[in-house]
Amino acid sequence: GRLKMTTPDDSNRIINVRLALSRLAASAEVEGKLWLTVGKRARKQGLLHFAGSALAQAEAAIARVREISIESNEDVATMGIYAVNRNDIVIQHAKLKHLSGDSSTALRMIERKDLAVHEILESSNLKDAVRLTMKEQGHTHSPKLSEGDMESFGKMVLLSTNWIVSGGLKGGAEIMDRYLLALRVC
Repeated sequence: GRLKMTTPDDSNRIINVRLALSRLAASAEVEGKLWLTVGKRARKQGLLHFAGSALAQAEAAIARVREISIESNEDVATMGIYAVNRNDIVIQHAKLKHLSGDSSTALRMIERKDLAVHEILESSNLKDAVRLTMKEQGHTHSPKLSEGDMESFGKMVLLSTNWIVSGGLKGGAEIMDRYLLALRVC
């Protein structure tokens, strides 16, 4: 938010200070979020190689969050934080692939298997259907879904649907169902 109001050099200085402070405080979660922000900004500025490196750093930091929570037997809520951040990183990696022209890989990163969109929409419990689908897709291991998980799923459905439409891969009722699913989830 506020970094957009600064010059690129100033925002880089601010991010570097924040990264240093997060490392001093041994806060892998904050460090991961900062690297994710750096990766997003670099991707949007067309610095694809730098964006890829920043996203790899984010992934490593978020993986440390998971290791720390497993070692200290923390509750599932912390694991939910890991899953949300991990899904955000997957989305950014997919956008990077798509931007570099590798659309099929980008789609496979988000949808490892075809979504059973109609079945999810017809489910009596949307949250359970989304949790099961995210588990099948490899995007969560948590027994419960957080609001962040639902938001991540909605982003993934919307993003993949836009790419499917722009590539002319599907059409008609299935596309409408996919947009309806994204709308209901978010």
